Amino acid sequence: MKPLFDRKLLAPVIDVGSPHPTRSHFEAQYFMDTAAPGNRRIRSGWLNRYLLLSRKKKAPLRALAPQGLLPRSLRGDYPVLAFPGGTNSRQSTGLLNRFAPMYSPPGKKERGDKVLESGWETARSLKRYLAIQGKGGPARGRHYPKGPMGPRLQAVARVVTQGDPLEIACLDWGGWDHHTSEGGAEGKLAVMLDHLGKSLAAFMEDLGPAASRTLVLVVSEFGRTCKENGNGGTDHGHGGLMLALGGPVKGGGIHGRWTGLAKETLYQGRDLPVTTDFRDVFAEVLEKHLGFSPPRDFFPGFKRGKLPGFLA
Repeated sequence: MKPLFDRKLLAPVIDVGSPHPTRSHFEAQYFMDTAAPGNRRIRSGWLNRYLLLSRKKKAPLRALAPQGLLPRSLRGDYPVLAFPGGTNSRQSTGLLNRFAPMYSPPGKKERGDKVLESGWETARSLKRYLAIQGKGGPARGRHYPKGPMGPRLQAVARVVTQGDPLEIACLDWGGWDHHTSEGGAEGKLAVMLDHLGKSLAAFMEDLGPAASRTLVLVVSEFGRTCKENGNGGTDHGHGGLMLALGGPVKGGGIHGRWTGLAKETLYQGRDLPVTTDFRDVFAEVLEKHLGFSPPRDFFPGFKRGKLPGFLA
């Protein structure tokens, strides 16, 4: 990813995260996906809330997740397609042909029926998605690595380069909880970072001209402890890192406030602090990239601070 940084297309955001003190992966992920730290009453994902509030935009594929389970950030009242695999198989098409007639285009009587409307939108989105993936096409001079990220990013690139007005795509990748044998330049972490970096680099190259209008945000629920534990790994931390890449990014530099690694500057004497609230990052994405002004209660109970400034 170094060439992307040199081309000012990559910007790390450091010491970013949630002000909530939880060290539970499940809680922290839930709070980040709903953008409501400590509030378990919020059920909708922050990206789904955006899609719902900006639903005047009509398109067969506004948002998707190329995986079996819809990420929580995209769950809510707005129907979003989740679909594992990226090929137009006969089995998938046959299943769609049997499924779609159950949800005909909603008429006046059916409008307002969330089940019928969601079913119709899902069938319409899936039909378009399968048609795009069926066209295939090689990557633009770069091969995606095999593994959990490469093929799914390739599926997203196909949708973007087909000219469809896709706004949001989300991918989950677990397995970063390295309490043992984490390694440095070699080891579990290095292997995963290598795959992530190569997959994202191939994705950006595959997009071609569309990369100039595409933003990729790599997010984790919290960081790790600053010191290695007795098993050669690191434990659950607090402040973490985000990576932003793409044409809209002010790349080639670091964003966020760094306070050092002295014990007195660390959170609870062991972790990086949170000097940038993740909701300020999300707010900048909504406002500067998606052109959406969130209403006051969009981030429940949150008073927005200064935007991090990682987008042009």
